[in-house]
Amino acid sequence: MDDYNRRAIAALRHAQHVSRARSANAFARLMAERGTGSPSASTYRRWIAGEAIVPAWALQVAAEVAGTTLQALLDAEEGVQATPDDWRARIEDAIGRLEGEMIEVRQRVGLPWRQESDAAADQSPTVQERATP
Repeated sequence: MDDYNRRAIAALRHAQHVSRARSANAFARLMAERGTGSPSASTYRRWIAGEAIVPAWALQVAAEVAGTTLQALLDAEEGVQATPDDWRARIEDAIGRLEGEMIEVRQRVGLPWRQESDAAADQSPTVQERATP
């Protein structure tokens, strides 16, 4: 089961990257729109953190959101070798996860997750957009 979950997590991360979702929360929302309202952002974060088993249906929905096949997601994971640039992907994932968690916390305590002064920030590229050549 550990090998399955490791491969499933890598496939979800690859699908998130291919879909150009800004964060884990954004990708979870895309999946929920495509699927039956699941997963929640917190469920998706538990999956990619390895805290819960990724269900097979989630891999299929992730492939649909990414505009590819499940087999292509799994094949991409097998072909990826650890590189010195791997730290960049881990940092981008962590930043995206933290951005999403901050939005969620602000919403829970009743603070707006955006302010009018953030309008200029909407035009600035995200970490993932800056990393894309």
